[in-house]
Amino acid sequence: MSAPISAPMSTPITALRARVSFRTEGGLARALDLLSPHMRAPALRQGLLQVVYRPGQLTEGAARLHAAFRDAHPRCSTYLPLCLPGPHSEGAREWSTPEDCAGCIYRRGGRCDGLGGDEAGAGGEAAGAAGALALLTLDERPCPPPAAPAPPPPEDLLSGARPRAYWAPSAALTAEVWALLRAEGCGAMWDVGAGSGLLGRLLCPPEVTLVSVEPLPGYAPRAPLGARHIWSTATAAEALAAHAAGLLPRPDALLLSWSPPGVSFRELVEALRPRVVVRAYDAAGFCGVRGGYRWVEVAEEEGGGARARWAGHAEAEGGWDDAAPPSGCRVALGPVEVVSLYDWRRGGAGREGRVVGFVGVNHAKDSLTA
Repeated sequence: MSAPISAPMSTPITALRARVSFRTEGGLARALDLLSPHMRAPALRQGLLQVVYRPGQLTEGAARLHAAFRDAHPRCSTYLPLCLPGPHSEGAREWSTPEDCAGCIYRRGGRCDGLGGDEAGAGGEAAGAAGALALLTLDERPCPPPAAPAPPPPEDLLSGARPRAYWAPSAALTAEVWALLRAEGCGAMWDVGAGSGLLGRLLCPPEVTLVSVEPLPGYAPRAPLGARHIWSTATAAEALAAHAAGLLPRPDALLLSWSPPGVSFRELVEALRPRVVVRAYDAAGFCGVRGGYRWVEVAEEEGGGARARWAGHAEAEGGWDDAAPPSGCRVALGPVEVVSLYDWRRGGAGREGRVVGFVGVNHAKDSLTA
């Protein structure tokens, strides 16, 4: 969850998500000027800017201001709606319907992110509503040879409108995770926020029971996945309740990959006390709970002034960071750089993905298998 913070620069900002709303072109200019120093901050790795437009604000002047800000801040990613005049929308604007943003052919076709009026504000970035618990035991997962198999190439995992994964593990990383789980004697691993479930399958040795926990029913498999694979269409809280009811095995390992902003799964880690926690996240700090993440809303007020409302992750302000070992744990793997979905979409420049493995040094193995 996000919570207000009094000092936006109390820690260096590495990831900044900004939302700007305005009444006049002058107000937009002042809001962008206020935001500019933060998008140039030395520690910033990645910024995201959303300018909220209304149909009457889609002017050439606003487009020039927005485009100039984009060009002047290379570490900030932003989009200009296709109904906004300018070179970016040449030949497309006449077909847009800003008066019906939700029904616009570009919005429905995934070519435009819209005018921004329906996005969540600060504190509204937590995971979605809980889904109904449904357990499916599947019975066709073949046992690969003892050595970890080579994972699919990045183009098979990251390409397409709906990628199969958010990051692409290398063969070396896959082998390291397998070795870590085996060294700790893990018998079951939960892949929480599993999505398609593919990453969990890649990183789970064949002798370890895999439990894929994914709240969105659209990801539920339509074909058998394996004898030692349990699919749970549930939230993390529902999976924890299912474990307490004896419906799911206790995990010796947790795989937590690309959590939504502000979602750390801290309660799950502390309740289950697994031997191994493997986290995948972005170096900037948008995923999960990170100390360098900030959210800011800049709005033009009546009279022409601009107001900024800052927010951060309450857990991070209290000292929690997903990239740091949980209490009683040590780093046993990484952090390892991996190619992320965002690297792929930027043409493969850089490696923003990170994978780290923690081992609970104060946890007696026998006490964790109950």
